[in-house]
Amino acid sequence: MAESGSSSTIESKNDNGVVCKCRRSAKIVRAWTDENRRRRFYGCQGCKVMNGYESCNFFRWFDVEKPHGWQYLALLEARDLIRAQKVEIGNLKNKVRALAREAGSMVEKVI
Repeated sequence: MAESGSSSTIESKNDNGVVCKCRRSAKIVRAWTDENRRRRFYGCQGCKVMNGYESCNFFRWFDVEKPHGWQYLALLEARDLIRAQKVEIGNLKNKVRALAREAGSMVEKVI
């Protein structure tokens, strides 16, 4: 799986009986990389070991072919819009914090 850009995953239940090398039920994960947007794959869900998780790094594609067509383009457009909105929200939060600090210092001067 070639990865470029950022990625995140959405997990779902595996009802197909696919197991990883650890002999655990493999989870179905949706990829969000630029190269494999929304393609599903099976991956090891790992097991808790002390303060972390161990995984056998099992990987197998769930979907036979890559997504395509207008739906694929709509997903790319929506993803880009969401990213832009997250940046804008972060900038607005920073402005609100700065204004709150400024207002707090003005109140202290009056008192």
